[in-house]
Amino acid sequence: MQEAGAIPVSMSTNPMLIGLNYSGPYWPLVFGSDAPWVVADTWEAAYAEVSALLAGPVHQLEQRRQRVLAFWQQHKEDVARFVSKAIES
Repeated sequence: MQEAGAIPVSMSTNPMLIGLNYSGPYWPLVFGSDAPWVVADTWEAAYAEVSALLAGPVHQLEQRRQRVLAFWQQHKEDVARFVSKAIES
């Protein structure tokens, strides 16, 4: 998805974790840092952020897209290293 130039849109929490008494931000749990894509508490807030991105200067949208791409590429490299180490062990 990110290699195609997409900027994902997601919610900031995962309702399945509420049953585990966790209601904090989801993506830092997954990646260890905030996600660079559109993350919002509601779909309405996500829509507003996407609308603002599309209405703003093209270079800002491109910068955001590049941040998402760099984040995704780094994540894939981190996972590859982790798997390689696990296989070697």
